Amino acid sequence: MVEDEALPARRLLQTPRRKTGGLFAGSLGFVAVAVVLLIAGETLMWLPLVFFGACAAVFALQLRTPSTLELTSQGLTYRVLGREHAFDWRECGEFQARKSGRGRRIVAFNCERSRAESPGAVNRLGRRWVGADEALPDTFGMKPERLASLLNRYRSAAK
Repeated sequence: MVEDEALPARRLLQTPRRKTGGLFAGSLGFVAVAVVLLIAGETLMWLPLVFFGACAAVFALQLRTPSTLELTSQGLTYRVLGREHAFDWRECGEFQARKSGRGRRIVAFNCERSRAESPGAVNRLGRRWVGADEALPDTFGMKPERLASLLNRYRSAAK
């Protein structure tokens, strides 16, 4: 999409299935290794078996119902694991590509509603970790800088 191009009234982005499929396969691989080591007598292997088994279950669910980001003239809505989070463009600050506390590139933004609804320690920790009130859980197949630019274009068009 060219920066000067008109924005569609509705745009739906989705987490690439290839990425989720790779994470699912990797989790299953670790489950298999843990099972082999458990059979060989390594008793502590039940810990990674449970952890990577849970990861595999989550990735299987995400393959069935992928995470999405819907952009409209009213706002943005992202859906992850059956939960929906909606924001009106008027309550969103500028979208920025940032590094999270783990060094991963994400898209973050400030939101007055988030501060009002969650003034506690968890939200303060989140703000310290990403430097903003909210962060999208994925980049939905785009580079973070490009996604932030697209979101800012929708936000500007709504004003």
